[in-house]
Amino acid sequence: MKTSLPATIILGALCLAACESEFEPLPSRLVLEGCFDSMGYPDIILTRSIVTDGTNTDVSELLMRWATVRISDDSGREVILTGSPSKRHFPPYHYTTTEMRGEPGRTYTVTATYRDLSVTATARMPYPTLIDSVSSAPVSDNDTLRALTLHFTAPNDCPAYYHVSTMLHGCDGRFLPGTLGVVEATTPGAAMSVPVMRAKSSVDTADFVPHMPAGALCGIKLERVEPEIYEFWKVFSNQALFGSSEFFDTSFSLPGNVEGGFGIWSPQGVDIVYIEVE
Repeated sequence: MKTSLPATIILGALCLAACESEFEPLPSRLVLEGCFDSMGYPDIILTRSIVTDGTNTDVSELLMRWATVRISDDSGREVILTGSPSKRHFPPYHYTTTEMRGEPGRTYTVTATYRDLSVTATARMPYPTLIDSVSSAPVSDNDTLRALTLHFTAPNDCPAYYHVSTMLHGCDGRFLPGTLGVVEATTPGAAMSVPVMRAKSSVDTADFVPHMPAGALCGIKLERVEPEIYEFWKVFSNQALFGSSEFFDTSFSLPGNVEGGFGIWSPQGVDIVYIEVE
């Protein structure tokens, strides 16, 4: 099973953030990675940042297994999430609940507390945009891969901001952030397109192959998000793709909307399609 990308990159980037100044290292803070799909359930990974000294750190030491995680909406309703191990996530532990389902148009606040550490984040869940189609094209000099493109129509309430996640059946344990899968719609009714590529994982040992294998079953999720969440994914995508380049600076924190710590809280309006790659 492929290792989930988001937490891997967040942990690495936030280790850098925790020691942006070698003279004044920041104290350990909570790191929240959470998404909440329309008509779905919240899904949150909670870890902590570290000040790295060059030695190896066991990821299990960063997991916050006994935290209190709450979600409330703008109607005043509040639920407490339950933590449990998960083979689909990395790190392999998450918080969720089936007592609250995402409703587009509502504003959701998440609060996580562990001992003397606490973080909170608030964001609105936009209304989803439907996927019009997904097109496929051959990849040059390769008869086993296909280049996919997702097509949709910009909504009337532009500007609108989107991120694409993908899941390859039999390989990925859950939806992962597609490489270069961010797009902004500024003109109502405009025909929009965005490439559909696989996630790039920092722990993969094989060469990165962004395109989809022919004959595979692929899940594609179009996520409409708030502007600050779009900015997070845009920077994240650049770091994931060019982070190993000597010409691309990654010695800075990822942007986010979490107060008191690091990370991203993303209530999102989603449309999902499953296709068999031609």
